[in-house]
Amino acid sequence: MRIKAIFLIGTSLCCAAQPGGSSASVKTVPPFGYVLDHTIHALRPILGIPGAALIGAPLDLGFSIRQAAISSVGGYALAISDDVQLQPKLIRLTGPFSIVEVPIAGRAQAVYVSPLGTAAAIVTTDGSLAVLTELSGVNPRVDQLVIGHIPEALAVSDDGGFVLLVSSNAKELILVRRDGSRTIIPAPGSISTLAFQPSGHAALVDGKDNAVWLVQPTTQYPGFLQVAGPDDGIRAPAALVFTLDGSRAAIANHGNGTVTVVNLQDGRKVSVGCSCQPIRLEPLASAGWFRITELAEQPLFMVDTKSQRVLFVPSIPWDESQFGPTR
Repeated sequence: MRIKAIFLIGTSLCCAAQPGGSSASVKTVPPFGYVLDHTIHALRPILGIPGAALIGAPLDLGFSIRQAAISSVGGYALAISDDVQLQPKLIRLTGPFSIVEVPIAGRAQAVYVSPLGTAAAIVTTDGSLAVLTELSGVNPRVDQLVIGHIPEALAVSDDGGFVLLVSSNAKELILVRRDGSRTIIPAPGSISTLAFQPSGHAALVDGKDNAVWLVQPTTQYPGFLQVAGPDDGIRAPAALVFTLDGSRAAIANHGNGTVTVVNLQDGRKVSVGCSCQPIRLEPLASAGWFRITELAEQPLFMVDTKSQRVLFVPSIPWDESQFGPTR
């Protein structure tokens, strides 16, 4: 009976979450977050509450999505259309629903959002960088810079003043400022993932021998402090993130199917298994919760960094003829 009740609630939430639906319904029951379903190139809402969440039907946006960076905290998604133009689009998912084309020179290659969603970044196929701020306005501010290559990884600060890049050989950090100036920071081994602290400029980076480091890249003499390593169960880290208050770090270990949570104040560490291969740590709308898998080859899982719980999120049946996006 309990499972049936959750299904019925999720079904009604699904209908309320569609663009063009009742605005009162959307405000009453906001989604817990969103996820890009790579199998159908469409966004789908995560409905309900932790422990009773369901993946709803896809949003009919009128275009297919190749890639998206989703800010459930900021209430929007920055998407790349799945066509030859590779046009970046800002999809506002809370308040009045809207889709705004982001004016950049060139075609979008990759998109990123800051921890709190107050800034975003777009890398183009010809190696330029567009930094987006003032995202709550009608049209965001776009500052476009030339970086000369497509970075291995990227993070943008919440104030939009700094972008931290991993060089194409993955052995250097490049700090790019909004005015185009840059600083090269030697890295502690090859880097594959990094993250800025919410509302701050400290950053997490991975390095050699399954280590994770805390760095202050905007200071004159950036220093690297190791916060976790192989003795703590770190294995092939695929994603790093700070909790929204900045007091803890979470590490998605693709190599052993765990998420490690590090208290940055006292150094305590807790690892939790997820029965999956975590590949990301995307903040959801509820503080402390992060999505850790993509919706494609794996089922959807999310983790609570406070209680160290990992939950599976099932999908409700949906009518593709009614809700299916344009492909």
